[in-house]
Amino acid sequence: MRTGMQRAQIERMSFIRRLLDNGEPFNASRLALLFEVSSKTINRDIEFMRDRLGYEIEYDHSINTFVGSAPKRRIL
Repeated sequence: MRTGMQRAQIERMSFIRRLLDNGEPFNASRLALLFEVSSKTINRDIEFMRDRLGYEIEYDHSINTFVGSAPKRRIL
């Protein structure tokens, strides 16, 4: 069902936002295991948050994690 997939994506992105708000680094592999999805799915969520929602998320190769912050502007 389409609704279930949308809810799951919102849940994943909400979790990622909490990590960003708390300044906690994360990687796609760990989140994929946690949410029982592929790393590609997590990367698509992150890409959506960056490109469409204005999150500042970057990958730090030296520590193999994503780091960033929530957007400064308010999102509807």
